[in-house]
Amino acid sequence: MLEPMTAYEAGLMNEIRLLREENLDLKIKALELAKEINSLRSLAAQVQNLTARIAA
Repeated sequence: MLEPMTAYEAGLMNEIRLLREENLDLKIKALELAKEINSLRSLAAQVQNLTARIAA
């Protein structure tokens, strides 16, 4: 039979849950930043192409 959780164990389980949520939030932010970086790279390439066309 399983023993009931102590308040300490329940607190640890809650901390683990909160850390998992934070980790997911950070992963989402990282994906959003990667998307933004990709957009900026694309924009930079367009600017380079336009600059080259103007210089030609």
